[in-house]
Parts: sequence; C-alpha cells; structure tokens
Amino acid sequence: MTSEFKKQLSQLTADFKQEIPLRLSAIKQEYQLINPKKWHAGAEKKLYALLHKLAGTAGTLGWHALSEASSELLKQLSQISAQATPDLSMWEKIGLTIFDLEQIAEIQVIKQPDELEMEFPSTVGQLIFIVDDDNTLTELLANTLHNKGYITEQFNSPDDFAQTCRNGHYPDLVLMDMDFPDGAFAGGEVIAQLRHELDIHLPSIFISKHDSMESRLTAFRAGASRYLLKPVNLEQLCRLTDELCTPCGEDPYRVMVVDDDNYTLHAFVIALEAAGMVVEGVNNPLEVLDRVRLFMPDVLLLDVYMPEATGPEIAAVLREEEQLSWLPILFLSVETDPSKHALALAHGGDDFLMKPIQPNYLQEAVKARAWRARRNRQLMRAALATL
Repeated sequence: MTSEFKKQLSQLTADFKQEIPLRLSAIKQEYQLINPKKWHAGAEKKLYALLHKLAGTAGTLGWHALSEASSELLKQLSQISAQATPDLSMWEKIGLTIFDLEQIAEIQVIKQPDELEMEFPSTVGQLIFIVDDDNTLTELLANTLHNKGYITEQFNSPDDFAQTCRNGHYPDLVLMDMDFPDGAFAGGEVIAQLRHELDIHLPSIFISKHDSMESRLTAFRAGASRYLLKPVNLEQLCRLTDELCTPCGEDPYRVMVVDDDNYTLHAFVIALEAAGMVVEGVNNPLEVLDRVRLFMPDVLLLDVYMPEATGPEIAAVLREEEQLSWLPILFLSVETDPSKHALALAHGGDDFLMKPIQPNYLQEAVKARAWRARRNRQLMRAALATL
C-alpha cells in the first residue's frame, strides 16, 4: 500500500508540473485584463482566486518557492483591494512579480519539488518517547506499553529528548512530563521550540501534576494532543495511545475534502487515506450538502475560495441542519488576514488550516478533530441515556 500511495503522489506532482505554464498564462492574462484606472470593487476577484489556487496547490505538492511567491502576491493584492483608488506603482510591481513567476517555476523544475513527508500505515510497532525525570514512572509506562506491542525510548531530561529529535529521530508519539528542574513548564516549552525550529508536528500526550489553566495552555499551544494529570490512569493512557498511534482500525475516521482544485483535492485524499482514514473527495461545492448527508463524515475540510460557492457559504448552509450541528468544519486557505479568518469562522467553521499543509500535520490535525467529534457524540448519547 505504501508504494501505491507514493506512486499516486508522484504522478500527481508530475501532472501538476505539466499544468504550471497554463496556470501562469491564465494569471498573466487576467492581470492584463484589469485596468487599475477603472478600478471597481471585486475587480481583482478572479486574479485573487487564480493566485490562491496556485499558492495552495504548489505548496501542497512541494513547489515551495512558487507557492511563497504566489502567497506574497496575494498579500499585495489584498492591500490594493482595500483601497478605493489602487496605488499604480504597487499595481505595476505586482505585474512584474507575476511575470517573474515563470522564472521561479523554471528554476524549481530544474531543482525538482521537495519530497513530501507522509505517514503510512504500518504493521511495525509504533515508537513512543517517554520523557520524565521520574524513573519509576517511566519504567511503569514503558512496561505497560511494551505489553501492548509498542516500542519505547526513555529520556530523563527534555534536552536529551530534543537532541534526539534534532538528529532526525522522531517518534510516533511523545509522553511528556510538564515539570522539570529547568522549569514548571519546561516540557511544553521544548515541544514548542522543536515545532518552530524543525517545522515538525510531534503528537504529544502531556502528563503533569499541574491542573492549572497556565499549564494546560502551555501544553496545547505547543500542539498537545491530550493532557493527563498524575497519578496516571494507565487504562486511559493506553486507550488514548491506541487512538493516536493506530492509523487503521475497525472503525476508521471518515473525512470529506472539498476543493475545486483537483491537484490539491487528490493530494489531501492521498495523505488522509495513507493514515488509514476513509476519505471522500468532492470538487463541486454545490454537491456538498447531499454528499455529506450520505457519507456522514467525522470531519469536513472546506476550501475557502471556490467559484460556485465559498467554504463559509457552505458551512452556513450545513449549520442550518440540526443533525450536522456537531460536524467539525476546517477551512483550507492560504489567506493570512485575521479579519477574513474571523468572518469565515463566524459562518460556522471551527478552525483554519493554512495552505500549504504538510501531509503529516494534516493527518494529525484531522485525527485530533475526528477523535473529539466521536467522543462528544458518545458523551451526548450517554447523557441522553440517563434522562
């Protein structure tokens, strides 16, 4: 299965490479059709959409230089669109950069796109790092996890753990204490530092004696998957470990991805299927309501900018149905403007995932949302059963 997924991804990247000149040509033509001296609201809408798709798809498939240049153009275009009368010098600068995209693409074609990191289902025991200066606890946790078939490595200090990660040795999951001699929140701080320094997402369960809001916020700002209090409930820990480490199960997570760019859509479908999820891709936003009713996903991923209907518009429609009120909706976008994020979320979305999205990060973000959705439904059913 691993080789098949990689083959699909490689073919997708090769097909996109052939289409890049057509996309760049469409962007140049659209720019030339706009007369800044006859500017009106929405004049840049189609150009913005074309650049948005290029930035997201290029980044998703490893063409990072092209993606970054397109994202920078989007920022400049947003500044101009907010003006009643566009700055002509800035408009000309945008034009020059658009024509430079062709050269950027040619350079990257010679270099080849960066290889995407992707997690694939495996029968090999998952590796768990246990980081705690309490040797008795680490031995207890290690023995418990060994009995369930996991491989563990133990660290007494965050520094030793961090150096191992810097050497390129990453676990499938980290069990991290929060409090060390270096500081009360040293565990969370080192995870956050590695995330920023190495640009990686480390699935983590924090185990702490601190039940304070500050400690919990430190953990979740570092990207924590779960937060447990000491003394550790081993049964609960094993259940959470299985949920976070097992890519395939008897009842895999169901995810729907909606994006009218087929390259981005297929890349996300491949990435999520590689993590053992059941995925349905939709490239026509007008079909989403009917498809959601039939498929009943645990999580819905919606592109923000689509011509037939935007992601926020679709979210607003779905929220009108009571049976879909629980559905986690994650918007996909290269948009960085917080005000636009807030406006989109006000229509019923739960969060933003910024394009380009590394496959491993996408997998973990979706798994975390799917787990919470199922857990909330279970709690709701249990509560109703007691009435």
